[in-house]
Amino acid sequence: MPGKYNYILLLYVLIFFSCKTATQAQIYGDSLYVVAFNGVNLRASPSIASDIVFKVPFGTPLMYCSASLADRFELRNGHWIEVEYQDIAGYVFDGFLSDCPIQKSRKMSLTQLQGYIVNCYGDEVVQEIATKDAHETVYASGMKLVVRLGQRMHSWVYSLPNLKSRDLINIIDLAYSNWSSEDKTLIDHFKEDDFWKEIPQDALCPRAFYLQLGKDITLQYDYTAKSMDIDPVPTITILWHNR
Repeated sequence: MPGKYNYILLLYVLIFFSCKTATQAQIYGDSLYVVAFNGVNLRASPSIASDIVFKVPFGTPLMYCSASLADRFELRNGHWIEVEYQDIAGYVFDGFLSDCPIQKSRKMSLTQLQGYIVNCYGDEVVQEIATKDAHETVYASGMKLVVRLGQRMHSWVYSLPNLKSRDLINIIDLAYSNWSSEDKTLIDHFKEDDFWKEIPQDALCPRAFYLQLGKDITLQYDYTAKSMDIDPVPTITILWHNR
């Protein structure tokens, strides 16, 4: 769990991770990465009813070829896309993919998830402000991260002006899959909420919610106006309670 070592490692990630931001469109030959923790099915044609060619593991890169039919699966709106994997061509639903590399592991640590968010939405660091209680990092992309390590609670607050709904769902799904103590899935948690059906995968998600992940970790998301004079910015907050 988070401690002094993880804090140092996180700062290393903040300074040195850089990749294409998650808002750029895909072109032939681009790499996309599987972020479904249980893997994603490579299918013979662009349909959930199509034969499964191969089960592609979590974290695996796929080569983008072209986009196909629009579809919806679980909470995700997206498209079937043609990809290549180990010289095998097929189709996957892109709601379970990300533009950004993610470390393969049997169980994701909090530091790995933090590094993934920074890798997707951070680029060049333009400002760092360190105080006694917090460390703030501002990126050229507009992302801002504020880290606070207290005696009883640590917090990581990500302000993400370009956060796609697809990536938001993937981030909370990864967190839920790894740390939730509940038997139900993330899909079960949101199954009564029709709001998700209306959100395109590249759009911002204008709402707020709170997830308890076990007894020690909570994840909060907010994109609601706090003031009539200030435009809201999508914010993900991860809290770890040091009991």
